[in-house]
Formats: sequence, structure tokens, C-alpha cells
Amino acid sequence: MQKNTLLFHVEGIRCHSCVQKIESLLGRDSDIASATVRMDNSLLEIMCDDSLEPSRIQKSLDKIGFVAKLITKKSDQYFAIKKQNRMFLNKIAVAGFSAGNIMLFSVSIYGGADKEYLKYFSWISALLFLPILLYSATDFYKNALVSIKNKYLSIDLPISVALI
Repeated sequence: MQKNTLLFHVEGIRCHSCVQKIESLLGRDSDIASATVRMDNSLLEIMCDDSLEPSRIQKSLDKIGFVAKLITKKSDQYFAIKKQNRMFLNKIAVAGFSAGNIMLFSVSIYGGADKEYLKYFSWISALLFLPILLYSATDFYKNALVSIKNKYLSIDLPISVALI
């Protein structure tokens, strides 16, 4: 049997528990010699037999809530990581903008705004929270649903409940 090295970009890796879950799942497969997950750039490197189909690994990871894409060239790896980092940066920017403006309105509210402005500042703060709730926190919701589906507790579950 000849050994082959497959490289995947895995979306949805958030913590060391995710890494352990993926490595233990793939470690049970007899066709896989080793599986190493690099959490910093969401890469999965697999040493396996030539007979192993990449789609089988993708289906296995999909069952536990991760999306894996086979990387065939170095440029694919670069663009996959760049795309993921850009998405995270956009979510952080939206959350930072909204939270900063909510704090500005909160200072006015607690500083003694007039009754006529108090109502408006509260509504504006609530509207500014919607992008955080509906866009920036979507990864927490996805991971919480996966943890419920797979019957294990993750930190994303209480965070999602607190946000909602």
C-alpha cells in the first residue's frame, strides 16, 4: 500500500475540542495512518492509503458539522484561508462598530438624557444590536446547533442562549 497525503481546509474549527473531535474520528479509520489538524489556519493533513477517496473524509466531517474542502494547489490553500479570515474580520468589524455606538448611546442614557431622548436612544441601541445578533454571532448559533445535534456541551450553547 502506498501512502498519500491529502490536505483539506476545514471550516468551523473554533477550539481544541473541535480539533480533538476531528482527529479522533479520523483516527478510527483503518485507511488513515495519521490525521493532523492545524487550528491556526484550519488545515487538516491526512496520511492515508491511495485507495481512500477524499469524498469519504468530507462526508465523515460533514456528519459532525464541519465543511472540508480538498486543497489541490498552494494557491487554493492561500485563497481558502484568506476568504475565511476576511469573513471573520468583517464580522468583528460589524460587531465592533455596533458595540461602540451602543456604548455611546448608553453613556447618554446613564448620564441623564431627557425623557424625550431616552426613548429614542434606547430604540437606536436596540437597532444597533441587530447586526450583532443576526450577522456577527451566526458562528455561535451554528456551533451550538451542532453541539445539540451531536449531544455534547460546548461553550457556544450558553453564549447563544445569552445572546437570544
